Amino acid sequence: MSPEQPRSDTVNKGARIAVAFPSRLEAPPHETTSQQALARKLAQLLKVEFVEHFQPQPLPEPGSVYYVPARTLVRNATQGGAAGGGYLESIRSYDDLYGGIVPHPFVATKAITHPVLHVDSPAPQGWSHTFSQETSAAVLRGITVFSVKDARLAGLRLLSLGPVRIKPVRASGGRGQILVFNPRQFDAELSEQDEREISEHGLVLEEHLADVKTYSVGLVRAGGIDIS
Repeated sequence: MSPEQPRSDTVNKGARIAVAFPSRLEAPPHETTSQQALARKLAQLLKVEFVEHFQPQPLPEPGSVYYVPARTLVRNATQGGAAGGGYLESIRSYDDLYGGIVPHPFVATKAITHPVLHVDSPAPQGWSHTFSQETSAAVLRGITVFSVKDARLAGLRLLSLGPVRIKPVRASGGRGQILVFNPRQFDAELSEQDEREISEHGLVLEEHLADVKTYSVGLVRAGGIDIS
């Protein structure tokens, strides 16, 4: 079966509308426009109505809405009290969502890629020390930190092996990354980082690669249809 062909036994037949929801409140206009355009295109693909101005009240029936969110959803952060209340309860499986849902905010960021400096280093609730051990062969050399103290120690360790990239975990598309070559430069750049941001969301320090070739490998599914 070719990727373009829908699987008649798995296409979500319950969804009646597709929506670009939720969006990021602080998102720049071009990002919001892109999210809307993607949702509109997916609505055509799934043969459902696209609703531009969607409000999750009253709560939609499970499976009746196909969500195209701006970011990975965090279940604990979006249920009970956040805008939209418990709309996540209407998402039954990946057939109802173009994206994913994670149990903790750090799981949706690059912070999850690397281990913390030590087993007793600061880390958020839900942090797994074994995950980075299992994925170490598939990722670059790096360390995730949740304190400035750990950042300085981790930076010195990595700089002894070569240039280091400082990566704010909530930035996307390479924005906010800083390349440093020595301890003095590292300390200067680290002092410009938001200490609260580091403690709440983390900061990634990672080896720098030169002459990189990037390959995109993956599978994209939308409402039960393989589209790539």
